Amino acid sequence: MKKDQRKKANVRRVGIKISFSKTGHILIKGKINGKSGVFIVDTGAAISCVGTYYAPYFQLKMRKSRFEIRAITDVPMPAEISKKNIFELGKWRIDQASFLTIDLDTVNQTFSTVNQDAVQGIIGNDVLKKYKAVIDYENKSIFLITK
Repeated sequence: MKKDQRKKANVRRVGIKISFSKTGHILIKGKINGKSGVFIVDTGAAISCVGTYYAPYFQLKMRKSRFEIRAITDVPMPAEISKKNIFELGKWRIDQASFLTIDLDTVNQTFSTVNQDAVQGIIGNDVLKKYKAVIDYENKSIFLITK
C-alpha cells in the first residue's frame, strides 16, 4: 500500500448532530476546553471565533496582540486570538484549535428578537475546509474527518 493510501485508510468521518435556529442558521453543540456552548456553523466565515464575553468561560488564553478583522459589512472589528485549545463537537476532537474573540452582541440581539437562545461562537471555514465538512441537511448532521 502506498503512503497516500495509508493516510486515507487512517482517516474517517465523524457525524455530529446539528439543529437550525429560528432564523435559519445551522447550530451545533460543542465544547472548548471542556466548557459547553452552542455555535453557528457559518460557511461564509473565514475564521472560527468566540464571543468576547464568553472568552473567560471557555478559559481562552488570549495573546497580547490585538488586530482588526472585517466582516461582510467591511466594518473593522477588534479581535484577539487564542491558540492551543481543545475543541470538541460530539466525538470529534482537535487539541490545537485557534479562536478569535469578537463581539457577537449583534448576532445575539437578533436571536433574542425571535426568542432564540444566544450562541457563544461561530465555526468558520478554517475548521470546515481543513476537516472536509459535509453538511447533510436532510438528516441534520455535519460530517468532519478525523485521524
